[in-house]
Amino acid sequence: MKNYHIQDSPTFFKLEYTRTSKDYFDLILGLIASLFCLATLIFLIRLQLIADFSWFNLFTTALVGFVAVKSISYFLARASNTSRHVLYLDKVSKRFTIRDSIFSKQVLAVQNVMRIESELHTDIGGSSENPKRRYWGEINLIMNHSKVWNLVIINSPYLLHSNTINIEKELKADCKALANKLAFGLGTVAR
Repeated sequence: MKNYHIQDSPTFFKLEYTRTSKDYFDLILGLIASLFCLATLIFLIRLQLIADFSWFNLFTTALVGFVAVKSISYFLARASNTSRHVLYLDKVSKRFTIRDSIFSKQVLAVQNVMRIESELHTDIGGSSENPKRRYWGEINLIMNHSKVWNLVIINSPYLLHSNTINIEKELKADCKALANKLAFGLGTVAR
């Protein structure tokens, strides 16, 4: 929980997130990939307009266009993640605000929260000769009407993973500790 900060007072409970160097590295990498895809797309469109018609060039342009849109949307989604007031609970009015991104927020009543769940996820990427395992944790609010709010995604703060067992244990402990603190602040249970 190195980059999550909790402030608890008699009138409010606040969760804030501070971006790590890994987050900034991911943002810069995403920006570079997005700009490269966009430049390639512009080059292919100009080539398509100048050269004779070719189905191969049209297919390649459409494929690069799809990759460019996907890359830009991923970058914008990562860049728009909120870092201030991820969750703000007004203890007097018994309402809390969840900021999904810098553009949207939801105001909910505390009595609608059933529980808080923390989960550890993993997937395997890379090549078949050298697979890389990636871990991340999620903290979800389970509401009375079975609505699930993905409140926090906790990634490993390390750029390079030397020991995946320690990273898995550390992420699991961080998720559980943050879920317990949030459950205490909201007056509900954590699982």
